[in-house]
Amino acid sequence: MAALAKFRPVDSGQHDKDELREIVRERSFRFGRYTLSSGVESDIYFNMKPTMMVARGAQLAALEFLKIAEQVKAEYVGGLEMGAVPVIGSM
Repeated sequence: MAALAKFRPVDSGQHDKDELREIVRERSFRFGRYTLSSGVESDIYFNMKPTMMVARGAQLAALEFLKIAEQVKAEYVGGLEMGAVPVIGSM
């Protein structure tokens, strides 16, 4: 936890959560007919990359991630590089 201690986010309150939710809704969540990379069809498509590729979306997501990491007393976080780079870069 010591490594995360220097990154303590300020509790930005409900406004930032609402703003992040709106960015995700607009950029990352879709209803329609989609063929997934597995070949399976879906009526719902969710991809956080469009949210993470705009500065404000990345900033808000990183702040929320830091809050959760602190709450669960995470010492380390990991993930696939392609998905994690925008998150870690925003921190």
